[in-house]
Amino acid sequence: MASMDFSQARIKFNEMYQNKKIIQKSFCTVDGKFIENISIKDVYGQPNEEYYKWQFIYSLVQSERIPSRDYVGSEIYFPKGNIHSQPIKIDSVIFNDITWIDYYRNYRKDSSDVDSLQKVREMAVGVIEYKRNDKTIEQVFSSQIRAAIKEPESPFVLGIYYDTGRLFLFKRINDEITRFDNSLSFPTSQKILEKYQLEITDPYYTIPTLNNIEKILNQGNR
Repeated sequence: MASMDFSQARIKFNEMYQNKKIIQKSFCTVDGKFIENISIKDVYGQPNEEYYKWQFIYSLVQSERIPSRDYVGSEIYFPKGNIHSQPIKIDSVIFNDITWIDYYRNYRKDSSDVDSLQKVREMAVGVIEYKRNDKTIEQVFSSQIRAAIKEPESPFVLGIYYDTGRLFLFKRINDEITRFDNSLSFPTSQKILEKYQLEITDPYYTIPTLNNIEKILNQGNR
């Protein structure tokens, strides 16, 4: 059976869940484990942020942007530099190896297991943040996306911001963050909105596959 494209997968998800209040089981692990009975509607019966998160993850898997659900994890925690600070929680992370889950679980059980944490950072190649109808994208970019995309230790990291169906793709190569589409970046601008062209969304078909990301990484290592 041929895979769906991302837009078709979104439509399929909506057909299955637009009239439901919960998702019975998560499509991937949440902080290292599968969870059940996830509420996807707010008190007014409208889709909440969780709805859009699982819509995106479902579509990511069904459109084969990643080989399977085992390559993505939701609610991934990374420690901050200060031992007494709250950890950074990234909404979702894409990994290039399914063994990430074992290292992540080891680290979550024992925060002093820095070797496992290092493996998780090295395998992380994409970060995703979700919102529902958030109008202040500059603030979201500055406070969440920029911080999240710096956590992996891969030389190339894909950054995804998904807000109620609006898609923004970023990339970090070494320490430089730009839009994934180079034509949407104006690095000389001092204004966040203009520098990253945050009024322009990316089409779904431009979401790279994990294989695409691996090719970019391999080219960079030559």
